[in-house]
This record gives sequence, C-alpha cells and structure tokens, in this order.
Amino acid sequence: MYAEIKRYLTSVLGADFAAPEHYELINMGQVQLRYKVMLDSGSEEEIDSNNVANALRRIETGDVQRVESKPLAFGMVYLEVIAIIEDAEGEVDRFEDALRGVHGVGQLEVLEMGRLL
Repeated sequence: MYAEIKRYLTSVLGADFAAPEHYELINMGQVQLRYKVMLDSGSEEEIDSNNVANALRRIETGDVQRVESKPLAFGMVYLEVIAIIEDAEGEVDRFEDALRGVHGVGQLEVLEMGRLL
C-alpha cells in the first residue's frame, strides 16, 4: 500500500518527490480494527475464554482498546477485540500474527476496519 501511495504521489508531484527526505511528509495515521476471535476448538484441552481475553489485552503489537466475550450459539462464545494500530505497511499482518500467537486463539475474522483521523 505504501508503495502505491509513493508511486501516485511521485506521478502527481514529480520525480523530485521520490527522494527519501520527502518520505516524512506522508502521515499514514491510525486504523481501528474490530475482530471476531474464535477459541481453538481443535484443542484437546479446555480453553478458558477469560485466560485468552487477558492474554489478548497484553498484546504489545497494537493498542488493544477492548476485549469482550460475546455469545455465539449453544453456550459457545467468541471474543470481540477492538484495537488501534498504525496505518503502515505490514502492521495489520503483524498484529494478526500476534493475535494468532496467543494460546487458545483459533480463527480470526475482521468485522470492521476504519481509518482514524
């Protein structure tokens, strides 16, 4: 994404913009993400959603604002995670890798993504 923005700005502003001293002019801002985090159902051991929620709150890759347990069906729950991360290349992937790295996390689904001003 960053490369596409750089190409566009270079084409509009001229080749002079491609010089590294102009990179700081691009302020990518922040993105708020809302995830549906399913617990790992393939595990033989019982997964405690409270332990997983506490571990998700401690992720340092992004600024986790809220982790809330939500009902799914038949007594099952999922965790809704709301986080703010930098809108830069690779940051979403790095954050999702950190989520997947928490013991007890199964599937992830992005429910909402929006840029903060």
